[in-house]
Amino acid sequence: EGRQQPNPGRPDAETLHFWSRFIAPAVRLAFRPALEGAGNLPREGSYLLVANHSGLGNADIASLIETFSNRPQARFPAAMVHPVSFNSRLAGGWLARLGAIPSTYDAALGALAQGVPVLVFPGGDIEATRAVWRASCVDFGGRKGFLKIARQASVPIVPMGIRGSHFTAPILFRSKRLSKLLVFP
Repeated sequence: EGRQQPNPGRPDAETLHFWSRFIAPAVRLAFRPALEGAGNLPREGSYLLVANHSGLGNADIASLIETFSNRPQARFPAAMVHPVSFNSRLAGGWLARLGAIPSTYDAALGALAQGVPVLVFPGGDIEATRAVWRASCVDFGGRKGFLKIARQASVPIVPMGIRGSHFTAPILFRSKRLSKLLVFP
């Protein structure tokens, strides 16, 4: 079920140092990420940051890590990541050290109970692999679990829009029947 991460939303210093030294320069060069409106985020208490997901998610995630790690006034959210990602020793350890949590109700409610903001991409794989000509459309695929989490935890929902990352990995075709197997970038 929902394994709790030891420090949700609190990346360890060594991991952030590695990130800022070796990965951040490439992210800034490739994507030029910007976090607009960070001053509007709640300064205290937990909240659910609900965002769209684009371009297979790689540019989204890298850009969010970069922008939040450079903004001390914007508290680092615990990003919800597919639980299978934590099964890999390398990826799972890296994600945990960045403060990510498995995308389960238990993990989200646990982080919110600790006063940590939680980032969720309700559209997940459906939205991240939509065709490039639908880049400006937000498609959560009917998923509403984030509403249940916010209601259960009694936290506000803060919407966040991500733009531009869909063009970093443009999807030309996705089969509805074989959506897990047939994605042509």
